[in-house]
Amino acid sequence: MADPGATYSLSLTARALAAQTADASASTWLVGTNALREENEVRVLRYDAEEERLDSVRALHHANEVWSIAPSPEDTRRLVTVWSKCGDYGASLWSMEDGGVLREEAALEGHSGTIRKAMWLGTDPSLVVTVEEGALHTWRAGSEGMTRTASASAGELVQLWGGALHPRQPSVAATAGGHNVQLWDLRSMELSAQTAGAGPR
Repeated sequence: MADPGATYSLSLTARALAAQTADASASTWLVGTNALREENEVRVLRYDAEEERLDSVRALHHANEVWSIAPSPEDTRRLVTVWSKCGDYGASLWSMEDGGVLREEAALEGHSGTIRKAMWLGTDPSLVVTVEEGALHTWRAGSEGMTRTASASAGELVQLWGGALHPRQPSVAATAGGHNVQLWDLRSMELSAQTAGAGPR
């Protein structure tokens, strides 16, 4: 039987996982837990290639359930989480402080629906893109917190569930909702293409 590889077991359930790319010298991931009645956390996991194992190098308290996590592409201390508290969804910009403290720098205020996903824009590390139930928003991180800079509606009765940035053209984002995949130009915040009910070819 094949070796299963490196495994790290969490004490709580987790649905949010993302690679931390700001430090190219290490293989590091952030994982967020989403227990309903327990104290949640964000853990920093690092792969030790010599020992072939995953180690937890930091554990940071996060009061609410973590549903999406987006590490800054430039700063290993900053991240955005999409969280839920008693059925209400929000998103916040955080800073990892010494002593296992996760300090909230700013909340992303003014969203119109349930936030599903947050992503940092690679070409401009101060910009964050959020995918909501029926909209896409961009936010700028500054000294005054997070300011919404642009919005686009996905259309009537369209539910967006996830999103990803193009790996080589970060101004292009794809979103998924129902049977559809949409492509967005984040410079103009306009829908540039979509598939409708596409099946295998």
